Amino acid sequence: MPNTIKNLSTEAELFFKRMKDESNVVLNSVQLESCLHVGTQLLLAAPGTGKTTTTITKIGYMIEVLKVNPATILAVTFSKAAALDMQARFSKFFPEHPDGIVHFSTIHALSYEIFRKYMAREKLSFRLIEGQNSKTSAKTAIISKIYEGVKGEYPSEEIRESLQSYISLLKNLRLTPSKF
Repeated sequence: MPNTIKNLSTEAELFFKRMKDESNVVLNSVQLESCLHVGTQLLLAAPGTGKTTTTITKIGYMIEVLKVNPATILAVTFSKAAALDMQARFSKFFPEHPDGIVHFSTIHALSYEIFRKYMAREKLSFRLIEGQNSKTSAKTAIISKIYEGVKGEYPSEEIRESLQSYISLLKNLRLTPSKF
C-alpha cells in the first residue's frame, strides 16, 4: 500500500490490506487519495488507468470503513456496459454485500428516472419520442405530420431521414430558430 497518505486509521489500513490480499487491488497514491476523499467526486482519467477499480474500492471503503448506508450511494457512468461492469466488479470484490445494495446507473437512466418521478408527482403524462425502429418511432411520426401539414403530402423515407439529419445538425450547432 502506498505510504503517501499518512495517518490512516487502523480500520482503513486493514481495509486496503484486505483489498490487496483478497482482490489483488493495490492503489497508487492518486487512486488512494480519491478513495479517501469524502463527498461528491468526478473521476476523469484515460482508459485503462483504474477508474472503475478506484470507484468500486471507494464505494467499499465508504460502506465498510465510513459506515455509509449503501442505499444512499449512487455510482453514475456513461454507458450501460460500464454500469453493469461496475456492478459485477462490486459483487466480485465485496461478495458479502447483496446485489442491488448500491445503485449503479447510466446518466441517461438516472435522468429518465428523475424525469419520470417528477412527471408522476405532478400528475403529468408524457411520451418518449425516441424509438428503436425509426420507421415507427414517435419522432418519425411527428416529423411526418409536420411535413404533411406544410407540404400537403406524406414524406418519403428519404425525406424523413434528411429532415432528421438536418434537425440533428441544427441541434448540434445550437442554432436558434431565428438563425435557421
